[in-house]
Amino acid sequence: MGYTQFKIASILFKRYRHGMLFIASFSNNLLIKMIVCYEKMLYYVIRNIDSRTPAKTKSGAIPMKIYVCDIAQMYDLSGCELLAETRLTRLKRYLRFEDQVRCLVAGLMLRCVLGSNSVLDIHCSPYGKPYLPYKPFFNLSHSGKKVVLVLDTQEVGVDIELIEPYSEAIAKRVFTKKELDWLHDQENDRAFFKLWTGKESIMKATGLGFQLPPESFEIQPTKNRPNLVDGRIWFLTWQELDEHMLCVAGLYPHKEMEIVHLRREDLLFTQESK
Repeated sequence: MGYTQFKIASILFKRYRHGMLFIASFSNNLLIKMIVCYEKMLYYVIRNIDSRTPAKTKSGAIPMKIYVCDIAQMYDLSGCELLAETRLTRLKRYLRFEDQVRCLVAGLMLRCVLGSNSVLDIHCSPYGKPYLPYKPFFNLSHSGKKVVLVLDTQEVGVDIELIEPYSEAIAKRVFTKKELDWLHDQENDRAFFKLWTGKESIMKATGLGFQLPPESFEIQPTKNRPNLVDGRIWFLTWQELDEHMLCVAGLYPHKEMEIVHLRREDLLFTQESK
């Protein structure tokens, strides 16, 4: 759930708050702790197309890769036949056209980057986070005209949001006092979305999503500062992309990030097109 969806949900919540009895059970969910099992093995090299194979930097470290695609190039909905059946079914459920395009692009990006066979192996955690067994960790996010996919060797979460005027009422609901003080000192919309994407990327990285309420923890809006959340330390890295705020949460500081822009021809790649 991104900022726009949360804003809509907040309006509905305020209108019908007296009839929403799920609050009690929602609070009980805070007691749930997810047990994360790390596999002690080397991860297979990601199957990529041509130059998108991970390359070591001068420091010898493999940079975290972030794949970005602009949905405007896929407005004709080409490539639906390349999607897995579950993704195609999800696409057909969306009523808004741009939601259909985002769903399509996300599915084609997974196929392009992970490989068509790997896409069939994707599972979902109890709270809906997709993952591949014995494969590199990945996470998806989309907002506005952008869809992003991040790959890493450990648990990772990513959030991207279109920068727009924010709601002070929502800020008071989801941010701590210290975060609000910092936001008001900045006095700009970018600051709000820096906090928002930082929190949501951690919520996604943990696999809990909104079962871990954003107001229940505090982050530092500074790159690569440690943030203790859900019993683990997370590091945040931000980047702006064409009026969108992007944040990645990982279990170690990200000194280098490689942005890979995927084109239409990348998404529609087939063996026959070679």
